[in-house]
Amino acid sequence: MGKKRKVGHENDGMESKSEFVEDLVPVRLGKKSERGGVCLSSGDGVAYVDDSDVNVIIESSTGTGKSSRVVVESGISVLQSGQSAVFYDPKLELFRTTAPIAKKTGHDIIVLNARNPMFSDTVNLLEPIVEDYRSGDPARVSSAVDMMSDLVCTLIPSRNRNDPFWEESAQSVLLGLSFLVMSLAEDISEINLRSICALKDEIETNIALHHHILFKTDETIKSSLSGVINNSETTRRCILGCFSVMTRIYTFHGPLVRMISNPGKDLYSIGEKPTAVYLVLPDEKSTYGSLMSAVIKMLYVVLTAKALARPDGSLPVRVNFMLDEFSNISPIPDFASMISAGRSRNIRFIICVQSRYQLISKYGEEVAKTIISNCGIMMYMYSQDLDTLKEYAERAGNGPDGRPLLSVRDLQQLEPGQALVLRRGHRPHVSYLAHMSAFGIVPEDVPLPRNDGADVPMMDLDEALERYTLKHDSEYEAMRRIRRNRLNLKNLVMEDLDEDDEEFIVDISKISLEDLARMEEDETDIDLSSISLEDLVRMVGAEGNED
Repeated sequence: MGKKRKVGHENDGMESKSEFVEDLVPVRLGKKSERGGVCLSSGDGVAYVDDSDVNVIIESSTGTGKSSRVVVESGISVLQSGQSAVFYDPKLELFRTTAPIAKKTGHDIIVLNARNPMFSDTVNLLEPIVEDYRSGDPARVSSAVDMMSDLVCTLIPSRNRNDPFWEESAQSVLLGLSFLVMSLAEDISEINLRSICALKDEIETNIALHHHILFKTDETIKSSLSGVINNSETTRRCILGCFSVMTRIYTFHGPLVRMISNPGKDLYSIGEKPTAVYLVLPDEKSTYGSLMSAVIKMLYVVLTAKALARPDGSLPVRVNFMLDEFSNISPIPDFASMISAGRSRNIRFIICVQSRYQLISKYGEEVAKTIISNCGIMMYMYSQDLDTLKEYAERAGNGPDGRPLLSVRDLQQLEPGQALVLRRGHRPHVSYLAHMSAFGIVPEDVPLPRNDGADVPMMDLDEALERYTLKHDSEYEAMRRIRRNRLNLKNLVMEDLDEDDEEFIVDISKISLEDLARMEEDETDIDLSSISLEDLVRMVGAEGNED
């Protein structure tokens, strides 16, 4: 009987351990370090980490230790080096093992716990969109529309490719209602998903709201909502019915609504100061999958905007998206583009899947290939899928003798803790990864934050419409008065002008409405006979000159 081949031996064309770790960073977990990254090899109390900006994909069946041998060690490494991390953490395993380090290193810790929202921090998911939309800056308003469009497509995904009309119409309703609330609400705290979704019933029957949307809103709101308003009653009810189904968890689930609507923690400063975010989602059901996808998407979009606003186009603090059980998250729109462009903005993705076929089922074959091709480090630990085994055997390549470096059988016989690591620019290496317990890492009973149960502020539509009408009607009357004053001013001045003052008459006629509006602030009675023409132009008051 032949001797069992030692998988990964350096003499068969594989990279030796000394070669493999040569450009990795040795760190001792639990102690502050200047550099940190993804753990690719470990043992004897040392973790060897890759601190580059390269994205990583880890492929392994469940129960093979990818969390306890790779993700936990990598998370601790990035945290103790002062980087930020976003953990997708279905069972709170990563929170219990890495949060103590985050606390020790002074990170802000944010927990968004969809499994039990009563034990969660709160954030207003829409905050950066609201700030941009209400800024009045055309560029920022345009950015707000782009961000909200991305968010809407994540919250209401288009799954029916054969008949996308109803889902796309529901998306349009959510987009329009979002900006309608942003334009009407007086208090920024009233701008949240609950206020937005609550307008569904109003848009179905409220004629005053229809009139407001069609005649008093901007083009984004009007174009998004005019379709549902102008449609037949039957079509309108079907669209709004689809909208209700797709958004019901943001309306009726009180603790969950509070988690993503009430101001609390500053989620979007993660790229500016060290922060650890834990996204907790039940992995046994898909009800809230789109919500966590929305959080990840919003974080990426906001971080990208902040990076591009800096001279070097990069975030000052690296953000690592450590997405364990990535395939359990609902598809994230444009994720292939995100993982491709994130590197230059100091954003890194580490994704874990049980099988690449999970990626294909979520994103389609072409997008899945793009995601994988944008990962410069690939780790394989274990799989029973023959196609997966064949692919990794082929990726490992051939040795000097032209024979495959690894066979399907070799990959099937990897021992617990072993992983095939493929890095660009390196030969394949079968690495050993120690269990976290070898570093003294054990789950701790870390207390979770508690959602205080404060009600989510909601916008009163009737009050908002009345406030809007009064404000804009008064502005309209003011502009009419200003136009009258401009005419009165010109008539008063022309009575005292001679032919030499013709040029001054032209100047008076060019006084802007804005300048006259500022003049209206002076309500003092004016003795026209005692002042010069120039002073008259500057000082004429609105009320004193109407007569």
